[in-house]
Amino acid sequence: MKKHFFSIITPTYNRADRLVKAFESLRGQTFCDFEWVVIDDGSTDGTDKVIADFIQQANFDIVYHKISHGGKHMATRAAYEIASGKWVFELDSDDELYDSNTLNSLYGLIDTLPKNCSCIGGCFIDQHNNIFPEINGDYIDYDINSYVDTFCNYQHLLNIAWLMKIEYARSVLPPAIQDNLTYFPEAVINIRRALKADNFHLRIFNQPWYRYNMYNSDSVSVQAKKTNAYWYYAKSLLETFHEYNLLYKYPDFIKRLSKSLMNETPSDKSVFVNYTTFKLIGRPSVFYKLLLRLFCKRLLSISHNEIWAFGIKIKKS
Repeated sequence: MKKHFFSIITPTYNRADRLVKAFESLRGQTFCDFEWVVIDDGSTDGTDKVIADFIQQANFDIVYHKISHGGKHMATRAAYEIASGKWVFELDSDDELYDSNTLNSLYGLIDTLPKNCSCIGGCFIDQHNNIFPEINGDYIDYDINSYVDTFCNYQHLLNIAWLMKIEYARSVLPPAIQDNLTYFPEAVINIRRALKADNFHLRIFNQPWYRYNMYNSDSVSVQAKKTNAYWYYAKSLLETFHEYNLLYKYPDFIKRLSKSLMNETPSDKSVFVNYTTFKLIGRPSVFYKLLLRLFCKRLLSISHNEIWAFGIKIKKS
């Protein structure tokens, strides 16, 4: 298999009519050393025929695999496993690269990076020409401490386009969970990669990299509200912060996650959790730490259908 500098990965499900924007934005690139890895998450709308037509037209390599329907996170996992590029960039099936010079610009930025920088970020533009996130200056650097602080307090500033070395991307893959999920929250994967990395360094550039179509009715962020994604988001972050001994450092964030477990119970409605106790806790105290320790110890062993809160098994009656 030929090795490429970039792998552009696109998980897709029943979006045969929308893939053309992504394809045309790739076909127009001035930088050509890349492959497009398309993982079809069990589409039934003729996506395979559309991709076959693209392969005939393309001036770049297209790798297409179809898997059983399991959600965006399963398709993304498969894409990372087979990508051949040194650097990997995720482009959603209804999005497109910003302009014809995007990949060439990214190639130039990589030469300017510190040696320990395994991931960089950029901005995106929505369909109303709004740029996200807002950045002052040419770029902003994060080490692991400033990244986690921003994640816990200003997470919207990390809603970025990610370009990662393939080894860094594979260091933490989306979990192989189906369980009524359209996707597994990417923010969890991002922070787990950062915490696992040696000498983490992220540089976010004040440049748009792609055009993002926000809030389509079939987007995973909309569909996620009907599934267990936000419940897994809260549970997985609590597990992560427990693993890396960060629970006591961010008590307000932990309380917000606990509220999410109360408000975003699994879709089968078999779980009911009352975390009112957290509302009563103010500043960190010995009492708070004891409760938190017991809470997390029990939480990390929960199943989908039951939860332990403060040593008491709680189920919906």
